[in-house]
Amino acid sequence: MIRGVLIPPDAPAYVVNVTPTLEMFQYLVGGDIESIPLLGGEHAFGYINAEGKMLMLPPNPMATHHASLFLGDYIAGPMLVLGGVDKNGNETEVSDDLIARLVS
Repeated sequence: MIRGVLIPPDAPAYVVNVTPTLEMFQYLVGGDIESIPLLGGEHAFGYINAEGKMLMLPPNPMATHHASLFLGDYIAGPMLVLGGVDKNGNETEVSDDLIARLVS
């Protein structure tokens, strides 16, 4: 298990302990996943539902605020934040500093 942060579109972000599998990530975002970088130079990234806008999932202002996106783009649905990948390509935990920024 690794520690991440789940940012729902309509509730405060919270810490989750997840098994780092494709199936778990898909479950948490509600479908096929897409990975996006975060702003601020963090060694971290977010998983989102790749079809969130097409499925008309609700906009997620907090996730959008922390994501590196094109001007005018937005995140629809939940975003799972993890700490990046190690030298073997395995996902890592989110840092304490990033948790403090995301979870209030």
